[in-house]
Amino acid sequence: MKTKTLIFIAFVFLFMGSSRFVSAQGNLQFNRAFDTQLTVTQTSPSTYDEVTLNVTVPANKVWKLEAASCVSYTASNNATSTAGYILLDKRMLSSGSTSTFNLPVWIPAGTCAFTIKTNSLSTGLVFYGHISGIEFNIVP
Repeated sequence: MKTKTLIFIAFVFLFMGSSRFVSAQGNLQFNRAFDTQLTVTQTSPSTYDEVTLNVTVPANKVWKLEAASCVSYTASNNATSTAGYILLDKRMLSSGSTSTFNLPVWIPAGTCAFTIKTNSLSTGLVFYGHISGIEFNIVP
């Protein structure tokens, strides 16, 4: 019985002594919600058009991207006519009006590129891209 107690005490001291060398990445604290829209107009009947928005996630922050979509509307009845694509650093996030590709996505501090692309060669169609998410502060 005495041996088990001594082993336990030694383990506790060993653990407490080594725990000072372990560090975590920090806690997340809500900072703000964001909602961004992009538009691109199909200008040529022979090539797909695109527009890219470069954004910078500030230092000591992280983004949780919750939703992404890209659609085009007809002017006559405001109905969805066709869907486009939205990409994050060339990774597909959405094809159409729903976020269908592995969302949410965590985006670390640094620069990234959101791109919306048309998927119709009908000249004049306007595609509306939409991304939304939450920005967190990383608190040590």
